[in-house]
Amino acid sequence: MRKQDLKHNKWNKLIYKVKWLYIRTIKIFSESRYIYLYHKLLHCYGMNIELDSGYIDPTVYFDNYDYSIITIGKNVTISKEVLMLTHDFSINSALHSIDKNKKGGGIFYPLFL
Repeated sequence: MRKQDLKHNKWNKLIYKVKWLYIRTIKIFSESRYIYLYHKLLHCYGMNIELDSGYIDPTVYFDNYDYSIITIGKNVTISKEVLMLTHDFSINSALHSIDKNKKGGGIFYPLFL
């Protein structure tokens, strides 16, 4: 199974959420351990992340369409309640509003930080 297919499996989603809750709980006791484990988890699910990159707050939401198109380099800090999107469905929405349905999906962009 490819890493990007992990999110499509219901059991893998559940396992991810359990791991994430565990890692988030670790943050209470050790911030450095939280950072290390969270980076490992994101890397495991296909994100291109430097294991020695900076702090990522637990409230950050990563679009889980395809983690492999997200890259986070060294010394990157992501603050509270940031939404990281890798897609844009606004074109489809605009075409739908004028009754010119576009087949396909949105536009997907890689995200580099």
